[in-house]
Amino acid sequence: MSNKLVFQRRTAAGLQTVGEYFAAYEKRNMLDNADFRNPVNQRAESEYSVSRKYTLDRWALYTSGGSVRRNSGYVTLSCANGAAYMIQPIRLVGLAGRAVTLSVQLLAGSGRIGVFVNSDIYSVASPTSKAVSGGGVHSVTAVVPSDASGYLCAYISCATGETLNIARAMLEYGDESTLAQAAPGNYDAELLACLRYAMAISTPGRFRMTNYSTAYMDFNIPLPASLRTAPSLESGEFQLRTLSMGSVSGVAISNVEFISYNQTLGVRVTTDVAHGLTDAVLYVPSRVIISADI
Repeated sequence: MSNKLVFQRRTAAGLQTVGEYFAAYEKRNMLDNADFRNPVNQRAESEYSVSRKYTLDRWALYTSGGSVRRNSGYVTLSCANGAAYMIQPIRLVGLAGRAVTLSVQLLAGSGRIGVFVNSDIYSVASPTSKAVSGGGVHSVTAVVPSDASGYLCAYISCATGETLNIARAMLEYGDESTLAQAAPGNYDAELLACLRYAMAISTPGRFRMTNYSTAYMDFNIPLPASLRTAPSLESGEFQLRTLSMGSVSGVAISNVEFISYNQTLGVRVTTDVAHGLTDAVLYVPSRVIISADI
């Protein structure tokens, strides 16, 4: 079924088609951070190879011997052994029973693209997929089961010895690909979408105590956006300092808990002993990533 808007004008000779356009809802890209020519990369690594971890924002890597590497104007997914998957999960709201099309613009290489539904985003079960090879736009269409649960996952993959150079990707409603006509990704808009899932806390960061008890201290860190759910500390560390930025002796952080995440990140730091402090600074010496990723 086609979902095009056909614009016509009436002439003496009859109706004349002056343009065909895909319906606006079909142009919406359901994927975040899918223009790899200028992707959001808050983790700031040039290459990622750890399986079951996020790489470029919103894209997880599942691999037994592959990697995702950021290049100038594209990303490279490669596999030396086994298989490598770049996966983005999205919520199934409004998708049950709908046709969706995944499109990928390749610069070179060979591999597969596909979609699957599962509550475990790293279990590529019963996918609808297609082998792809060579430059150009490649697409595959699937129908989401009416009883689907979990997440709809779009993926790009390669097997042993394969490499893919990827410019961009798109997941949209309907059975036709509009990636070739899609506008370039807007970095600011993509960053704002990605901030709901993960954030890098700027360094060096200093945040003053707002509340305390015998064995814990609370601090507030302003956020540029609200996280989608309570986050966890993915990487990096927090340190306790005095107001003059001196070290706090005899006290160590035993646990970090995030108690709020709507515009302000509430950080509760539990100490290993009674800290005896009435004021302090939470110091971020190097990049900290907090993750609310799926």
